[in-house]
Amino acid sequence: MNKITPANRWRGFTLIELLVVIAIITILAAMLLPVLCGAKSRAQRAQCLGNLRQLQTCWLMYCNEHNDSLPGNPKLPATNSGPAWVFGDVEDPSDATNTDLIKAGQIYSYSGSIGIYSCPTSSRLPDNRLSPPITYRVRTYSMNCYMNGQDVGSSHAGLPSGLYTVNTKLTDVRKPGPSSAMVFLDEAPFSIDDGDFGFSPSGLPGYGPVNEWFNIPALVHGGSNFTFADGHVEFHRWIDPTTYGINEINYVDSSTDQADLRWVQNAIATY
Repeated sequence: MNKITPANRWRGFTLIELLVVIAIITILAAMLLPVLCGAKSRAQRAQCLGNLRQLQTCWLMYCNEHNDSLPGNPKLPATNSGPAWVFGDVEDPSDATNTDLIKAGQIYSYSGSIGIYSCPTSSRLPDNRLSPPITYRVRTYSMNCYMNGQDVGSSHAGLPSGLYTVNTKLTDVRKPGPSSAMVFLDEAPFSIDDGDFGFSPSGLPGYGPVNEWFNIPALVHGGSNFTFADGHVEFHRWIDPTTYGINEINYVDSSTDQADLRWVQNAIATY
């Protein structure tokens, strides 16, 4: 029987043993880090979706209390004339952090919360259109231009006017119907300015397809979050890898089938 002496009772780790332990810890950290990053990303996406759900509820409450009329969604001039669901141009540094422009909007009183107007991720992504860039915005969400806004298919894409309905009442929302008609979305930091998300439908027979993204949805979640006129919210994952490379407005889509572009166009307005 071996006798335990004080010397071997308190023997420390050898250098090799310490290196093995460090290597094991490094491997475990490398395995856990992507999991933790993924969990954080999913949590931010869920928070963004929750904010949009609350914003959509406010929109519906406004409609219900105003004889089905939709909140205003103008392409705002510098004077910030209304009425409008929100005011301000967050491409402007002074407007980007001005919460009064949110409070003055038609739907703010239904929640009283500034926080539901922005995605926790998108709000802090830099907008490099200016120097120095804007690095924080109190609003990253915009509203479909066909929800009491403007007929972008006619004004920007050269399509005939009046064939795509600019909805002014909830009962107007038929093409597409409420479950497919987009209302709010998270917009990319290099695209967002006023509260109007300007986008053209896909086109008309005899006029050819519209293969251009005018404004750009957010690309930070591996897709983007959207709300719809029936009240539901939805995360849509982008299908085409080239979509993630969009870094400017008025982007011409040269992908094989324009699957992501067509999805957005069909949720904006259909013929």
